[in-house]
Amino acid sequence: MKEMVTLNRKEQKKLVVLNQMEKGKMIGREAAEVLGLSLRHVRRILAVYRKEGAAALAHGNRGRKPHNALDESVRKQILDLGQRTYAGCNNQHFTELLAEREGITLSRSSVRRILLKAGIRSPRKRRPPKHRSRRERYPQEGMLLQTDVSKHKHKVCIRNLAQDSYSGVFPFDVNRQGFEKFSGTLKKLSQNKEDFVIGIEATGSYGVTLAYFLLSHGYRVVEINPYRANQFRKAQGKKAKTDRIDARSLAVLLSLENHKPLSIPDPVLDNLRELTRFRADMVQERTALVNQLHETLTTLYPELGRVLANLDSPTCLALLIAYPGPEYISRAGEVKVAEILA
Repeated sequence: MKEMVTLNRKEQKKLVVLNQMEKGKMIGREAAEVLGLSLRHVRRILAVYRKEGAAALAHGNRGRKPHNALDESVRKQILDLGQRTYAGCNNQHFTELLAEREGITLSRSSVRRILLKAGIRSPRKRRPPKHRSRRERYPQEGMLLQTDVSKHKHKVCIRNLAQDSYSGVFPFDVNRQGFEKFSGTLKKLSQNKEDFVIGIEATGSYGVTLAYFLLSHGYRVVEINPYRANQFRKAQGKKAKTDRIDARSLAVLLSLENHKPLSIPDPVLDNLRELTRFRADMVQERTALVNQLHETLTTLYPELGRVLANLDSPTCLALLIAYPGPEYISRAGEVKVAEILA
């Protein structure tokens, strides 16, 4: 009884080509080109085919159990634990419990594959979908104003919620006269200050003076996150970035989400924040200057570091001011140098 040989599609193609070579209808170079192999390898396969037949074309590992295959007893143990002891655990948790309590270390994907083959799916607890944060409705239809701040001129776009329309983007100067002009424009639109919500993008100190001015005059001011504003502008398909485009895009964003309201801060706390920022800047600048001094002295006056441990100490700085180089110190002599170091 002849042995049954199973060949895949690629091996069947090899068999057809080799048979064509045996019949003399195809030469070795043509067979190599069809199979995508080298001529030498085709000749090697043909020699084995003539000796062993079609069985020589089948992969040698076909039908063999992989060396890293999981033992059947362990597979049954996993299924038993998954259906009884640890029933209800998801795949990740079940994998961790197997390693901690049963001493069976497998990957999550292996455990999942074993359970799925037996028809056991991982329980999924779906969380209720979170809706995006919406801005609370205002008691009456009013106007949303988005201000795009800059160093010399601010630009404003007004959205009228009652008419669902937008105004043109208009600028005003960053000074008292410009702020008064802006306030006058708002008064022409409505005398009721509660009709307005004014958004200012949080871009450093440019919008602080405008925010203080508006808050002191009783207007509602909210802060727009610049990162979210940039992402929203990109989502609208607006690749260009100008003050006019920003003002219009931010006016739309202001009407869609809830934003952080601003208030006039305590003057003492505000001054402390400014002093803290100023101190941090000074410390950073001093560190940069000290590093620059160390580099310069290492190049021009390396011997000084062996005598004085701290090159940025008051003693070292006084010495460098009086004698800015080794030749000056050698001319001055030990007595004068000692007077400075004393």
